[in-house]
Amino acid sequence: MQMRFQEENGEDEDALVLWKPCWIPFCSFNDDTVYGLYLNGETGEVCKWTGFGEREREYESLPACLELMAVSLEAPLAATGPEKPGMMGGALVWGPL
Repeated sequence: MQMRFQEENGEDEDALVLWKPCWIPFCSFNDDTVYGLYLNGETGEVCKWTGFGEREREYESLPACLELMAVSLEAPLAATGPEKPGMMGGALVWGPL
């Protein structure tokens, strides 16, 4: 969706890059696709995207991200930071509850 928007508005050298084909989204926050995590296929880093065009690195790699998730799922009460696992409506949720 973001690549389509980018294509429709032209590809100017100074334009903000909304999405690249090598970015693979795998996790979205809330019920929409405005915020989430993607794997950068060029660098191997896991980054976050927002609806405001923000793109920043969250984890060094997908294995590092998954390892932190596994540790947090094994001991949810010991999880640090705002991203904590929990259940809501019968589904696994990740984030502030």
